Amino acid sequence: MKKLTALAIAVIAGAASTAVAGPPSEFLVVPDSSNDILVTFSPFDGSLINSNFATIGGGTPKHALQVGNEIWVSNQLTDQVDRFTLNGAFVSSIVGGLDNIKGMEVVGNEVWVTNAGSNNGAPGNSIVKIDIGSATISGSSPTSGSLFDVINYQGQVLGTNITSEDLEFYDAGGNFASVFHASDGVSGIDFPQQAFARDNGGLLVAGFSPTSGVYAYDAAGNDLGIVAGLDSGARGVYELGNGNIMWTNGAGVWVTDPNTGQVTQVYDGGSSQYIDLVVIPAPGAAGLLALAGFASTRRRR
Repeated sequence: MKKLTALAIAVIAGAASTAVAGPPSEFLVVPDSSNDILVTFSPFDGSLINSNFATIGGGTPKHALQVGNEIWVSNQLTDQVDRFTLNGAFVSSIVGGLDNIKGMEVVGNEVWVTNAGSNNGAPGNSIVKIDIGSATISGSSPTSGSLFDVINYQGQVLGTNITSEDLEFYDAGGNFASVFHASDGVSGIDFPQQAFARDNGGLLVAGFSPTSGVYAYDAAGNDLGIVAGLDSGARGVYELGNGNIMWTNGAGVWVTDPNTGQVTQVYDGGSSQYIDLVVIPAPGAAGLLALAGFASTRRRR
């Protein structure tokens, strides 16, 4: 689950002493790029919660990411980031300086966006950085290939590179640091898309091209094989609270029990993309996550 700093806990605890508040609400959000909507699910077992949480204005919505008290959605085709409230109401769009964008991550006081194109004044293969406070582009760092996702992992930022097929580390400045796992694109993962940091220190990555599926890695970067979605064209991945693995592809959203191999389709509305967790603050604590620096401490699960 998301972790909070000691400061964040103290701020929220202080608010609880002056206001009655219930527990926070959590859900997973997945863009359906066929129907241009956001769909929500239970983070414990993957069951469907809302089949039309929010509407996107066309294009290819790829990744819905919580940024403080908002949800930011990257759109691969329209080259913009759309901002929504935690209740799914549209706020505004960040346009210009972006082209062919996919996965995003909160890194400090910025949102790092994977960028591949050079239209709209965009810098080509790079990580584009958006300042959270002003919702404007603050800079970029070049990458050696096209990244499809970036996540906080092992104190660095890990990127999935579809050009080299490698999983790569970047430092706090966005500079290439090292290779976490090198793939030849034949016996290992091919076209890696979303990555997920597991509670056991390992990693899950959705491989889109043959042999496709959800690949597991240990903390040292060793390939442990495909654990879900074999030959599925996997795009998104998330490890649920009950230990099952949720993943997405062009046919919807699925859940695999890694112990039995049983696969259940939990959403068949359309082509589905990345999966991420959203936490709505408890009543009486609205705005406190952003105040306490929630955006700078976010991690998956």
